[in-house]
Amino acid sequence: MITRRLFVGSSLGAAALSGFASPRAWAQGDEVVFLTEEGTPSFREFWEAVTKEFLDETGIAVRVEYLPIDTGLAQRLSMMLQAGTPPDLTQGYMGNGAYSMALRGILEPMDDVVSYLESEVGDTLSDTYRIRLEGSDYLAPLWCSAGNMWVRRDLLDAAGISGMPEKWDAYIDAVDKLNAAATAGSTVGGGKSWCTTSDFLNIVWGNGTRVTGRDDGGKVIITLDDDENIEKAAEALNFWKKVSDVSVPAQDFGCGNLIEAMWSGNAATVPYVGARPKVEATRKGQPFAKDIWPMQFPWNAERVSMASFEGLMCFRNSPRKDAAKEFAKFLFTGDRYYRMLQRDPLHNLSPFPSVATSEKMLDDPFIQEQLGPEVFAAVADIASRSRTFAGEVSPVNTFVEPLYGSFEMATAVYNVVYGGNDAKDEMKSLGTTLRRLLERQQG
Repeated sequence: MITRRLFVGSSLGAAALSGFASPRAWAQGDEVVFLTEEGTPSFREFWEAVTKEFLDETGIAVRVEYLPIDTGLAQRLSMMLQAGTPPDLTQGYMGNGAYSMALRGILEPMDDVVSYLESEVGDTLSDTYRIRLEGSDYLAPLWCSAGNMWVRRDLLDAAGISGMPEKWDAYIDAVDKLNAAATAGSTVGGGKSWCTTSDFLNIVWGNGTRVTGRDDGGKVIITLDDDENIEKAAEALNFWKKVSDVSVPAQDFGCGNLIEAMWSGNAATVPYVGARPKVEATRKGQPFAKDIWPMQFPWNAERVSMASFEGLMCFRNSPRKDAAKEFAKFLFTGDRYYRMLQRDPLHNLSPFPSVATSEKMLDDPFIQEQLGPEVFAAVADIASRSRTFAGEVSPVNTFVEPLYGSFEMATAVYNVVYGGNDAKDEMKSLGTTLRRLLERQQG
């Protein structure tokens, strides 16, 4: 049980707000340690420049530690916490313990950082992109991504398909036409990856299913296998199997394999969380890059997608947490905020709609000359209809991580689509497994 005592931390107060006016105010003799997965050449260039700017203005040194995507950050963070030496600042998201650490009182409140970002942007952050407990924010959002389909419009046009085939019947019809044109219509990944888990949520939500809910006392419960949801969930998985039966064999496919299937021309549509199929094809100068376009994930009853988001976290026991929060504010100040988002544009979408398609955000040669402003509007439109898995209930489900990170939902996709299991039986089994994981977390 979280108590107010667990959340007590050092407050910068008025001094924090004047930190930039007193360049040496927060110099502590040691470096701020910042863990990040954003280690592309473009991001490394940005971090090098911005840490130098911060040192020049404040006298505080920041050491950036680059870690591999997906597992590197979580493993490094776990080791540092077990050793009692938490980093000062790190990326956080569903899957690397952000919700769990907030619940356990390990994180430092970030209310002042979130308020600062809101004042810089001139907008209020949506509850969709918050990790908030007992009135405090524990994550300062960097960016968000929506789960959607990416389609190659050139291949759709060649098969005589006009418009975006979002609804289930239209999508199956499109896949059939693409197959007749000697191009596989889609891919249905079955690997144990975040992308397969996202596919599961997208497809069952699109049929009006709810995986979680709250009981009359407000306790989070599993609803996937109750009478109201199980038939709809099974129907969704059977639809996804039908798509797979006429698609590229993809039983082991994770996120990267999906991109390759589209680029090779073996598949005209692929599901993905974020925009790497478009952005990386554009960066590599692929001739079909301009034809890669976002589409709402196929739906039957509800037009909705799964959203993910990442942000910055500080730790309650870090001796340099105040300096780390000053660095976070520094990143969110003026043009730096936009420069940061432009390192991986479109894939890293601002959680503020007013920023995502703003002139300032789009004022970048790569965006203007190669990606084009129109695709930002299309992605932002899909993101506006997205929800996070934690946000499936209100208030949000802070016990979400064992459900999402266990890959049990990805396994269920594999078992139905490739393993031949009965969809309804699989949903019963999945409901039981998720309930066990949830109850263990709830204690």
